[in-house]
Order: sequence, then structure tokens, then C-alpha cells
Amino acid sequence: GSGAGYYRMSPMHQWARYYAGLGWHVFPLVAGTKSPFKGSKGSTEATTDLAQIDAWWSANPDANIGPRPSAGGLYVFDVDPRNGGSESYAALHAKHGEIDSSLRVDSPGGGFHLYFAAPKRDDANYASQPAVGIDGKYNGYAVLPPSRHPNGGLYAWADGVMPGQEKASPLPQWLV
Repeated sequence: GSGAGYYRMSPMHQWARYYAGLGWHVFPLVAGTKSPFKGSKGSTEATTDLAQIDAWWSANPDANIGPRPSAGGLYVFDVDPRNGGSESYAALHAKHGEIDSSLRVDSPGGGFHLYFAAPKRDDANYASQPAVGIDGKYNGYAVLPPSRHPNGGLYAWADGVMPGQEKASPLPQWLV
């Protein structure tokens, strides 16, 4: 039918459309979780198709937003301090120098996600676990702001810098 109008959309719905408009492929996660909906095919269903996004978020207005990084030419460096990620990050930093991106998400779990530009290349094999407590998300998925973490907190873009204002930094070569 005819859309209910942008202003009637939930904030999560508006964000899903915003990310899709940047060419980021997204799909819904159960509200307050990191889990795809039962019966879905998860990140393989991620899309930039607004009609599909409207259908998903109209049915589940508070659904969290998952991106499939590879589809949008992205790689997510996910540091989880609960699993030793902080120590690994420090060690990698000491070995390779500064590891940072203009686009960084702070996780309510205490970790963070760095979004890097990772152009699609048939010969590219991106590190899926660069170190203990650090996941490299390329073919899988991450969780985008302002999704709600299972602990109740919200994922947030660090320093208020959002995609669309800044491009993701180039992927460090040692992750390829």
C-alpha cells in the first residue's frame, strides 16, 4: 500500500532506511538482541531494498539493525573486552601501530567496532579472528546504532560521527 509516511516510522525503521541509502545492506535482528528472527536466513537476506526494509520494520518497529559488511564493501573490527579483546588490541597496536577508523561504534558491552572500507575482491581473504577477543566481521554481521544491547544499553557512533558524514577508513593491509 502507500507508505504511512516517513514521520510515522519508528526511529529504528528510519535508521535502517538511512543505512540502506548509504549502500549498507541491512536486515532485522530481534529487538534487544543480536539474533536474527527465527525462520529468516540472517545476514544473507541483508538488502538495500527499501520496500523490503519497510516490510520488515513495519512488522517489527523496534527490531535491531544488523549490517552484512561484505555486501556494502565494509569490514568490522569487533573488540570484545570480556574475551581478552582489550589485551589483544593493545598487542596488535604495539605491533602494527594505530588501529582506528573514522567510523567507530561503542558497544554497551564495553567493546567497540571499527568500520573499515574493504572493497570486494575475489582474491581477498579478510581476517575473521585477528586475535583472541577480536572478531573480523566481513561475511557475517554486526549490530548497528542505535540498536539496543541485551544489557539494555544502546550501541552508539563514537564522537557523534556517523556514516554519511565520514567515510570508513581504509582497511589496514595486515588484516587482508
